[in-house]
Amino acid sequence: MPRSLRQMNAVLRDDFEKKMTVVGLLKQYSEHRDVETFARGLSVVLASETHQSFLQHIRSALRTLKTLYSA
Repeated sequence: MPRSLRQMNAVLRDDFEKKMTVVGLLKQYSEHRDVETFARGLSVVLASETHQSFLQHIRSALRTLKTLYSA
């Protein structure tokens, strides 16, 4: 299982609804590359202190993807 999914499972645990919302936001981002909508959606879904490490991981992954696609 990829690191991102393991981390999402560790952070969101049994909250299936939030997991599916995050997956939906990721799919929407992959189709439209709208960072503002993606970030706004994540900030609503992942609003607690315990979600901050997962948000940092997502930010890092997006920076990596941006670098790869702009090369």
